[in-house]
Amino acid sequence: MSAELSPLTLETEIPERQTPPLPQTPQETINAIIHYYRGEIGRMAGWRDRIDRTSNWAITVVAAMLSVSLSTPSSHHGVLLFAMLLISLLLLIEARRYRFFDVYRARVRQMERGYFAQILCPEGTPSFRWSVSVAKSLRQPAFLMGYREALCRRLQRNYCWMYLILLLAWALKISSPEDFEHRRALRPCPFLGRCCRERRSRSGAGRCRCDWRRALLCGRALRFPPQGDRRRRIGSWRGSCLRRCVRRCAALLMPPSEILI
Repeated sequence: MSAELSPLTLETEIPERQTPPLPQTPQETINAIIHYYRGEIGRMAGWRDRIDRTSNWAITVVAAMLSVSLSTPSSHHGVLLFAMLLISLLLLIEARRYRFFDVYRARVRQMERGYFAQILCPEGTPSFRWSVSVAKSLRQPAFLMGYREALCRRLQRNYCWMYLILLLAWALKISSPEDFEHRRALRPCPFLGRCCRERRSRSGAGRCRCDWRRALLCGRALRFPPQGDRRRRIGSWRGSCLRRCVRRCAALLMPPSEILI
């Protein structure tokens, strides 16, 4: 029983599979080319549908985030920045799918230019370069473009407009009078004041030197006290340019829920 089921017996008893016969007549060759062309068309259409699906997801995300951010004045502007992050993720996915789509599209275009175009309208002597190129692509499949090139193409075709819309909406959101008023009214940080008092009592110096790193690690946003009448004035161009830039950056980094007027 063991001798009947030995590996040597099994290898000798199983007949070798023969390769499928190749087309012997021109009619069989034409039928094989037609069926292969249909298969490549199906693959190309499938990857094209995946690319369009990713673009539809990106458009849906943009529309949803715009409606959430611009519907109420109290919504935070960071929603639009989060939408840009999601759009970037979808762009990376679509660039990968576009590389696969480009391979099957190239095969289909080679067959159309080299074979079907010659059938419909012959020009010059027929060439078999298209068949050699398709056979080489089937034996050694490889991408025809790099990831960066695919990323640039999809960004240029669709995603640049989505980024532009989100950027304009974000600029409109942070430049609105209500939002800018809330962010401009900066209150002093109590923990930062306590750090200043501790450093002053220890050093005995009349000049306060604040422990900025300790305040940042505690999670408190740095606040700069307003000067004079500029607290209630929006868009004031007085004072130092550096002070204005620092105030605006600190205001944008702080959510409206933490601001006390």
